[in-house]
Amino acid sequence: MDKPRVLISESLLSHVASVESQHQSGLLNTNLLSEYFQLLPVHHAMQQVLIHDNNAQTCIELPGADGQTTLMQLDLEKICGYVMYPSDETGASTREQNLTKPGTPPSINVQALQFMRHFPSIPVETPTRLKSSYQIRENFFERVFVLSRWLNLIKTGLNADHLVKFHARHKLAIMAHADTRDLGQLIAQLKKNNVQSIAGEYIKLLMNTLAAEATVSSHVNVIQHIQGYLKKQLSADEKTELAELIEGYRHGEVSRLAPVTLLKHFFRKHPDPYILNSTYLDPVPFALTVFEQSA
Repeated sequence: MDKPRVLISESLLSHVASVESQHQSGLLNTNLLSEYFQLLPVHHAMQQVLIHDNNAQTCIELPGADGQTTLMQLDLEKICGYVMYPSDETGASTREQNLTKPGTPPSINVQALQFMRHFPSIPVETPTRLKSSYQIRENFFERVFVLSRWLNLIKTGLNADHLVKFHARHKLAIMAHADTRDLGQLIAQLKKNNVQSIAGEYIKLLMNTLAAEATVSSHVNVIQHIQGYLKKQLSADEKTELAELIEGYRHGEVSRLAPVTLLKHFFRKHPDPYILNSTYLDPVPFALTVFEQSA
């Protein structure tokens, strides 16, 4: 699968380089991100065009190794995410923090909201929010990879069977965010002559659903649901070990990575086709999963 294409404000790239030179850690480690995403820099003037224009076809300038820039036709329908740095680089992040209660993430930037109104399916975040919470980082990464898989599905050929399988693969992940019935009802309406229209509604609803924050309680429900697929395979001691980790996660004593890692171990010993095909246990590459919780 091709790397997901993610827009990133050019001014942010230069800011990140300065931060990294001071040995400060944070989400926006472009060396790591570039391993998993195709980062497309957007300069200030183009960012203003993207914010105010709902045209999905435009051009951006890409810097070359020789210092020259080249124009690239940009199709926003093939973009999987956008990390947007505020135009007012000197004060926007500070204002975001000052207007927010201590311990809570800052609100989404106004410019990001404008872009999201034009392109609601594209995940958008600002660096201040991304640095403020691993839940926000996790949610952004998850949506970027879901949209990337969707675009690959479109590229390889969309039909009713492929859409049903795509939904099945993501159903557990959806359960962590919201009830799956609305999306399930869309899938149930599939016929040979309405695949394109259903698919258009489906991806909009899916991306909107995944944008909702998944809670500890909802994750526990999903993990316990997955645990049910092992009820005949695990010994009493293994069931106890898993149950203790789930309760530890519920009470904030361990991260979700603990029960999930144990589940992955058990499913390697006792493979289940549905669970192994699901994205829930591996929503993003492992290095990003660790990065989310340690940044």
